[in-house]
Amino acid sequence: MKKRFFSAAGAFVVVGWLVSLLTQKFIFTELEESHIFLFDSAFAQSTLVEPGGLSAYVASFLTQFMIWPWAGPVIAALLYAIVIFSLSDIALRAKAPLWLTAVAALACGCLMLCLENNAFEFQGIVAYALAAACLWAYLRIGERGWRFLAGVVGSAAAYWALGSVAFLPAACAFAYELVFWRKRWWISLLYPAIVFVFGWLAVKAGVVPNMKQALTPSMYYLWNSTTYMMNYAWAAMLIFIVNVRIFDHADEDKPKRQLVVFGIMAVAMAVFVGCLYSMVHNADTYRVNAQRYYAKHGDWQAILDMDYPMGEGTAFTSYRFLAMAKMGVLGEQARACRPYIDYYMSNQELKQKTDNQVLSDVFFACDYMGQARRRAFDTNIVTPGAFNPEETKKLALINIAYGDYAVADKLLAQLEKTLFYSCWAREQRRFLYDDAAVEADPRLGAMRRAIPPENHYMSPKGTARDLKYIFTANPDQQVARQFYDLFSSMTNIYE
Repeated sequence: MKKRFFSAAGAFVVVGWLVSLLTQKFIFTELEESHIFLFDSAFAQSTLVEPGGLSAYVASFLTQFMIWPWAGPVIAALLYAIVIFSLSDIALRAKAPLWLTAVAALACGCLMLCLENNAFEFQGIVAYALAAACLWAYLRIGERGWRFLAGVVGSAAAYWALGSVAFLPAACAFAYELVFWRKRWWISLLYPAIVFVFGWLAVKAGVVPNMKQALTPSMYYLWNSTTYMMNYAWAAMLIFIVNVRIFDHADEDKPKRQLVVFGIMAVAMAVFVGCLYSMVHNADTYRVNAQRYYAKHGDWQAILDMDYPMGEGTAFTSYRFLAMAKMGVLGEQARACRPYIDYYMSNQELKQKTDNQVLSDVFFACDYMGQARRRAFDTNIVTPGAFNPEETKKLALINIAYGDYAVADKLLAQLEKTLFYSCWAREQRRFLYDDAAVEADPRLGAMRRAIPPENHYMSPKGTARDLKYIFTANPDQQVARQFYDLFSSMTNIYE
């Protein structure tokens, strides 16, 4: 029976990895930019002292490796494995039926769907996996006195280490003691009570804004977002524990029937998660995530080869048009894509990180330094910790081009605290306070020469004027020339 349990658990983990790889790999590359890890004592201290600090620190460490699309699904699958194997071992020890592994997999399916919400923090999955491991470790303690002591101490420690999800293993432990032992079950009420008290203290201390965020999945979201999928994941663990008691020793009867029920439950779980996926998946957002990754790596053909909705227009500032400009075909192919100008012309204040990222990438590729700096800065502001490594790289180069070396120095120092951007940052230091080196460099020299004497930002006439100045100063800047021609044809402005 043990072999069947762990074979089933392993199969679910593999399936979860494949699904993540096929449908979510570019969500993970976006997470890498949003939660960058710093090798810095101040970063560690500021992270670890708050409720859920350990899970946030671990999540930040793990997400930095998601710079590669394959890494995110692997890391996520390992976390799902912790959940499934921890819960499966609990069921196995109670001699519960095999199909309960499907309930454990359902919890992981809901965790996977949490990633479809761009307000969700990867910390939530790390915290959930560690919470499942805590519950498993608690139930491994045989002597009840020691187990109760571990539950009391562990509930307090788990809150500060994992955050609000600590309420989940505390509630599950209480439910387990209630349905399995009955006598003196009331002692286990201390577990959720302790978590509640620590949550209340966190709110009183001002480190958590309110009780909702202190004790619910809201703690793992960037703003006041819907938390349906995380709610379902929490409920799945509670349902699992209750069913372990209801069906304990059920594996001793008719093993063939157990396999049939397991197959039915596995199919039902897959259908349920699939239906939820169709409801929460945003194809447009995922497409932009993929485009952003390809743009960072200069794979412009991959952007052009993507499937685009028929009949929809393409924004003037978009990765699709940027790819065309990089390939030198913007003038030939743009009209067939029905170009339009939306918020760019109305000078709206953009709050979505993805919108600012697109504008930042397009303007930086055009050497439109004023606008690129503005959008890169805005992207940093709406990134957790106000630090997006890709945008910080742009800001460092832009400030070097402008001659603002002190600002560039600070930005490079921040990048030097990361794992995968530190070498690049150290290489750029040779340009600090050296105008001759900047002007002699093919990239930075062209950027400096392309800075217009006056920057008109969002006015239509100013846009055309600035773009024209850029490719006039640098005839090799064909991206800016193509965007100027397209922009001018769309607005009838020629300067």
